[in-house]
Amino acid sequence: MSKRRAAVYLFTVLVFAACSRPAASSQQPTPKSQSNAEAAKKEPTRLPVYEVVGTGATASEAAALASHLGITSKEILSEGGAIMFVDSSRYLSVPKEKVTESQRVNQAIEGTRNKDSTRRITPTILKAGAISDLHVLPAEAALSKTASALAIYI
Repeated sequence: MSKRRAAVYLFTVLVFAACSRPAASSQQPTPKSQSNAEAAKKEPTRLPVYEVVGTGATASEAAALASHLGITSKEILSEGGAIMFVDSSRYLSVPKEKVTESQRVNQAIEGTRNKDSTRRITPTILKAGAISDLHVLPAEAALSKTASALAIYI
């Protein structure tokens, strides 16, 4: 999956989660003794109907959304009004550092088959201790931020 598709998929999931409410029957825990037939009776028999009032976002809507999410609005709006964002400087990045040159490193580079001779092989090592310094936005904060940003459209 490409970085853009992954970002669009993640954004779509966040949007759906922020704007959706679980069915009334799923808000209460189901006792283990309840049968599947009983559970099926409580499931809704109809789905909500939504009216489509527009397709795609305008440049000003995309800029407002980017502002609410605290991201750059540069190239956030793609053809057809689709909104997507990938932070290419931080996406899937891990702490690493260059390996100091030594005879063994040079021997390893010389023994490595370089399929693209225009690019020099640059060995790096993972800074495993620094991984614990990476922080992920908690799920509740992500949902809250997304819901708040999307509230301008409701």
